[in-house]
Amino acid sequence: MQQRARAGLCTLLVRTASSMSHAGASPHWEKLWAQDGGLPKGTRFDVAGVARPLAAELSRRSKPGPGARALVPGCGRAYDALALARHGYASVVAVDLSPAACEAAREELQASGGSAGGGGAWRVRYVGVMLDPTSVDALAAAVPPRHPNVTGQQHLTLFFEPAAAELAAALPLLSTLCTLRVEAEASDSRGQAVTVALATPELADSLGAITAGGSGRRDSPHITLSTADGVEACYSNELVRREGVPLPRATAPLLVTGKVAVAVEPPPATATAEGRAAAKASRRIVADPTEAARLLLPPSGEGEAEAAAAAAAAAAASSVDVVCADFFALDARVQYDLIWDCTFLCALEPAARGRWAEQMRALLAPGGELLTAVFPIGERDGGPPFAMSVPLVRSLLEPVGFEAAVVRDNLPHEEQHRRPSDELSSVRTRGTALVSWRLRSTK
Repeated sequence: MQQRARAGLCTLLVRTASSMSHAGASPHWEKLWAQDGGLPKGTRFDVAGVARPLAAELSRRSKPGPGARALVPGCGRAYDALALARHGYASVVAVDLSPAACEAAREELQASGGSAGGGGAWRVRYVGVMLDPTSVDALAAAVPPRHPNVTGQQHLTLFFEPAAAELAAALPLLSTLCTLRVEAEASDSRGQAVTVALATPELADSLGAITAGGSGRRDSPHITLSTADGVEACYSNELVRREGVPLPRATAPLLVTGKVAVAVEPPPATATAEGRAAAKASRRIVADPTEAARLLLPPSGEGEAEAAAAAAAAAAASSVDVVCADFFALDARVQYDLIWDCTFLCALEPAARGRWAEQMRALLAPGGELLTAVFPIGERDGGPPFAMSVPLVRSLLEPVGFEAAVVRDNLPHEEQHRRPSDELSSVRTRGTALVSWRLRSTK
């Protein structure tokens, strides 16, 4: 499994682009973005909001799993990247070759994030059981670290980036004493974790009530112990999906204790990697309900609903990395659970299409999804945008190992790609299909 760590992204990911340098780029994009003070919203290829096919598709989908990563090449103002972050993707990389487009994307995130520009309510990264020092020592003695990087988390995550309703229900549980039963160790050359079970019935019942409708609670409750160099602690989410080795039971079961608390951090001062790193460095673990409420409510005195909305907007904006780079130079050691292509392929010169398919395969994580808005469908001469069709995209992707999982080539007119100023009838000559692609199994 390839590493999907967010930290260190800018050093791993790309070479920085200062000009329209890759073979598939039209020389006109930067000129269109930069001329006359910048491309106005809703003109040319800017649709002034989330692409209609994506908005409709996300409304039909459930929240992705914890730690899910998404990539949006040719992001423009990052409307779609922000929509994916709001939908629940923990990290979204928005890539564009145009420096002017990247600057416009950062401005859009700053405006959309509300308190993400500095000040305002703190946000919750996770709710968890924080082990007491005695339990940390007991766990280390019973299951010694196998890797050089011993995690400082020392907690069981109950909810990762909880929804507003989950957070409201979890806050009364803060400072609750909890006992965990350590059950098995999972380890490989990259990481080490132990799976655990709640041994406090009252807390288990309360959490069960909160998660009855679906949530961000972990499917395999665990505590990360150590990681190899260059591996993030979130790798344990993948590790524990495999069967662990039960701990010896020659004596009494290993029990550890802790309190329910929240990990909170201030909104980033800027919508950049540096701003997010500074916010993370200020992260605090809070078990006191009064202190948590003080940090999570904005100083303006807004109500709880407004506070929750502001916190959600800030969290989404801060989950998006805008990277000015060549798509074809993205490092395949960083892979993605979802790649969204909307008007990116149609903007490339036809000679670059084969490379596009190969790079999509390299960047997609095992089990991941490439979601494409095939646009514009119809007769047209030249480009960009160049005419597209489902058979054309299939001819590019199938030879490199993809297969179409879902083809929606009869989208309602209101779900097809267009600008707000375009007449609804425009989709008859510039149609859209939505296709979900998966890598074929090698078994």
